Amino acid sequence: MSLLIPATSRWGFAAAVALSAGFAVVVLRALAGGHHEPCPCFGVSARPLGRRHVVRNGLLTALALAGLAAGDPAGPGAEVWPVAVLAGGCAAVLLIFFDDLVELFLPVSRSV
Repeated sequence: MSLLIPATSRWGFAAAVALSAGFAVVVLRALAGGHHEPCPCFGVSARPLGRRHVVRNGLLTALALAGLAAGDPAGPGAEVWPVAVLAGGCAAVLLIFFDDLVELFLPVSRSV
């Protein structure tokens, strides 16, 4: 929406900071309480809550804070829209499959 109405970008980034930081706190509290149920955060998943969820939410919070610190844009021209949509789509795909990407770098268990 901030591409359409640049004056709303600060509100959007502030909401994103609050939500992603809130999600990180909720996951941390659940882990501290010993809860390790699956997290359907970005779709159905059988993977239990873990540090990766805190890291993901921390990254989202950091990105939102960076956007908030950048200030209001002057208003992008039409040439920026395709790049913004492509970048947003790529970032969304990476975040949706974050759990799968993390598992690529974990040690493989040899149990059959």
